[in-house]
Amino acid sequence: KNGNGNNSGSSTFKDLTDTPADYAGKQKNIPVVNTAEDGLEFKSVRNTIDKDTNIIIEEFFANAEAHNSTDGTEKVLITDENNEIIKTITTQSIADLVENHEHENKAIIDKFGEDVDGKPTYNGNSVDTTISQRDVYDGLDSNDNTISLSAKQGKALKDKQDDQQTEINTNTAKETNATHTGEVTGDTALTVQKEIITNKTAVTPADDDYVLISDTSDSGKLKKALKSDFGGGSLTSACRIVMSSNQSIPSQTNTKVQFNTVESDTDSEFSTANHRFTSAKGGKYLINVSLNFRTNTSNNTIKIYVNGSEKYKSFYTRVGSSDYYQAIKLPAVVDLAAGDYVEIYVYHSPDTADRSVSNYAPATYLSITQLQ
Repeated sequence: KNGNGNNSGSSTFKDLTDTPADYAGKQKNIPVVNTAEDGLEFKSVRNTIDKDTNIIIEEFFANAEAHNSTDGTEKVLITDENNEIIKTITTQSIADLVENHEHENKAIIDKFGEDVDGKPTYNGNSVDTTISQRDVYDGLDSNDNTISLSAKQGKALKDKQDDQQTEINTNTAKETNATHTGEVTGDTALTVQKEIITNKTAVTPADDDYVLISDTSDSGKLKKALKSDFGGGSLTSACRIVMSSNQSIPSQTNTKVQFNTVESDTDSEFSTANHRFTSAKGGKYLINVSLNFRTNTSNNTIKIYVNGSEKYKSFYTRVGSSDYYQAIKLPAVVDLAAGDYVEIYVYHSPDTADRSVSNYAPATYLSITQLQ
């Protein structure tokens, strides 16, 4: 009504000139000032309570009744990923999201918990929280000397303690087998009781076995030495080899003598397949070679080869023209290492005809004996 009590103007909200023309499709919408600020428009509550319209709802939450979720069907308001559109989600969905959330350290964090007394556990096991056990730390409170351990450092500490315990168990087992006094370090001597050899198994030492000795020239320090360093003892290496038949020797040609019949060989060191002696152990060896030539030649030479190279030789030069058997001998003391091999070669000249070495065993043979 106007000032005179007469009706004038619009009788409904939509008939106003600055309001929406109808209500169709606007259920539960509210009128708000448009962005041009020259009229009203309908907007849904969901699209209204956002960052652009800046409607304040803090008082709504401040005065709301406190409620604890019980069955997970209650709903809460949330905004979308752009913090703009308000949506609802059940409390059970939130709980599921937290339970199933995956992150880099989840597998480790999930192992932490507490027992019925509220004490910490890791992977279901009680955790010792005494300061004496926590040598690895990432922070130290100077007020109460408590130490803060990260999960990674705690795991490293546990692994280290496990390794140390394994070593302790191993060394404890060994401790019962020996008795010592003082520190076994530096120049401090280890006291070995005389009973240590009682009832021990007797053995025959080999040359490459070690023997424990007290070096009187070095303050009695314990040292080791090879049994072979002491010299003497039993030397078993010895052999004598002959030929089964005469051997033809080409003129002016280095020819290996084919010793192929073993009369004795204590250590099985001679091979009749390649006519070679191979030493099983190092030492000094006496080599004796004797060859009996069936026909005369002007010059005959016998040679001792070691590892394929000429080492010693002996030769015979005929004087006159009479025919007779010639016997040449070559003794030599040779240093051989284990694995060295010995072969015998023969050479004759200047005759062009082939000559032969007799297989007469008393005069044609090879003998090798180890001296030391």
